[in-house]
Amino acid sequence: MAKRNGGTIVGDGNGLGEGMGMDDTKPVMMFVELVSTPPPSVMKYSDGPRDGWDKQLVTILSTMYKDLLQTGGLTVQIYAIEESKLLVSCQKGWLGNEIMDFFLGRKGEVLSVTIDGVETKA
Repeated sequence: MAKRNGGTIVGDGNGLGEGMGMDDTKPVMMFVELVSTPPPSVMKYSDGPRDGWDKQLVTILSTMYKDLLQTGGLTVQIYAIEESKLLVSCQKGWLGNEIMDFFLGRKGEVLSVTIDGVETKA
């Protein structure tokens, strides 16, 4: 992981882990694919029954994710780019593994996470 060297963040050249060719000193971007049907944990915030994701539900879920990550000290930006796909970015690339682990742990909501063309199933 990144180390502090006189106040400057320096990567160790190992990137984000096996198969990930990224430099951990640069911003990280990942795509998060959601399951095809919103789970009950998300539907309870909906104003009515739905067959799939819509803008309201994706906005609710991305806000929940952003708040949970921020509570853990991980500042991210989350953008809904498709009905069931999010773009997550973080300026601190060395936090990429922790962010990816967060999303992979959301098994009932997240289908997969893709970083640098490498897809990891939840």
